Amino acid sequence: MVDYSRLEELRLPPDVHVVAVDPPQDPEQARSLLAASSGRWLHLLWGVPEVDFALTCAEARLGIRSAASALWPQLRDRGRVELGGPEMLDLLREARVWPSTVATALGAMEELGLVTLEADGLVVSAERPGGRLEDTTPAARAAEQLETARRYLANALTVDILDQHAAVAA
Repeated sequence: MVDYSRLEELRLPPDVHVVAVDPPQDPEQARSLLAASSGRWLHLLWGVPEVDFALTCAEARLGIRSAASALWPQLRDRGRVELGGPEMLDLLREARVWPSTVATALGAMEELGLVTLEADGLVVSAERPGGRLEDTTPAARAAEQLETARRYLANALTVDILDQHAAVAA
């Protein structure tokens, strides 16, 4: 079992088949799958449950609003969190948010002026500047990635999910 992001690192023997259990969620993942399966048998084994699960994962990974909502009360109450320290680990455990999503949500909060990243920690701003999370660069990028994942997964039960990108991958 290998994540799409690791496919290109593999050096597969020539007689190995490639089996995809989960559908790709974006052009990069589709290209990686096509590249890894070039000259081999490719077996697409996903069905409706796997597509639904992939969509749930994409929404959890790229849903910045829910991540920020889970993180903000804890950050606000603490005022300061040491990066990499036990308090940060507790915060991540309590929030139950993907690490990459935490980074994006914190980037959006920093752009809004809610938090400041310092060399030794994350500090909650004393002032509460205005602004919408969705208008920040990190949140807009995540929303775009989520829309791409939704489009891909809408085609996941057809062969089009790979055919439409075969020319791009070549």
